[in-house]
Amino acid sequence: SLAVKEGEAGYVPFTRPDDIEFLRGLLQDPRIEKVAHNAVFEYIIARGCGITIHNLHCTKLMAAVLRTSSTHLKRLTWQELGVEQTRYEDVDWTDLAAVVQYGSADSDLALRLFHRLRASLVEEGLWELYEMERALLPVLAEMTIRGIQFDRVPVDALGERLKVQAIEVEAGIRAHFQLGGE
Repeated sequence: SLAVKEGEAGYVPFTRPDDIEFLRGLLQDPRIEKVAHNAVFEYIIARGCGITIHNLHCTKLMAAVLRTSSTHLKRLTWQELGVEQTRYEDVDWTDLAAVVQYGSADSDLALRLFHRLRASLVEEGLWELYEMERALLPVLAEMTIRGIQFDRVPVDALGERLKVQAIEVEAGIRAHFQLGGE
């Protein structure tokens, strides 16, 4: 689903190769701001289609920087916009009209949140912090896609040291209570 301005959103099935290329052009164009609520997830899904999203904003991250009481999209739209969204589990996924309405509402509300939260970040002097955090979204997504690798030798050695320390602490506790109880 896509929203290009508040109150106007739609759903595009992107079933033809031309549709995917159209989407690729939009998402990869760094001149166009893109907004998602959970940008890391959206980035990962797009990368699975061979698309790398540029200039991606995240309302979930914005909410975290602002320290809102929730970063969950449904709660956030209620708190910030006074809009109660349809819950995922309440959507009839066999009804195309219901799917279109649900997806379109998510896109529209994410865009509305973006405008509201951007203003709050600027007003509170947190925009630069958000921008620093936002720069890490693709890094986090790529790490999630690729995974991480670590050297097991130091990790195993640390585990052995911790086992020894745990045994020593347990022995100290037992000794303390055996001596203290007599």
